[in-house]
Amino acid sequence: MSDAELRKKLRGYLRSFRLCQSQAKDIETMIKRGEVADCVLADLNKARDEFMLHCVNVRRIIGYTSGLEHRVLTSLFILGKKPECVAREVNYSQGYISNLEGKALKKLCRNKHVINLIVQ
Repeated sequence: MSDAELRKKLRGYLRSFRLCQSQAKDIETMIKRGEVADCVLADLNKARDEFMLHCVNVRRIIGYTSGLEHRVLTSLFILGKKPECVAREVNYSQGYISNLEGKALKKLCRNKHVINLIVQ
């Protein structure tokens, strides 16, 4: 897999954090309300656990960064903020934030632990 493909895969993996978090919460709510038939309960629990693991992995991956990179990646991927909003918050231009994100992803793609998490 080329570096560009790996960065694209990593960005997609990080971006799916909010969707996975939402899906895990929805499944949990359905189970608590008793809206789930017993025959699918085990499958839904497994799916919820996989969504939750994905969220944990995203936090681990972002944990390999520090400082401004960590703040920007957390804002973009975990909090789901738009780049222009993040740029305003940290007092940098949107271009700078985009470059910072790209460099951070490139650096993360060199980390074997990160690669192992996203290629599972």
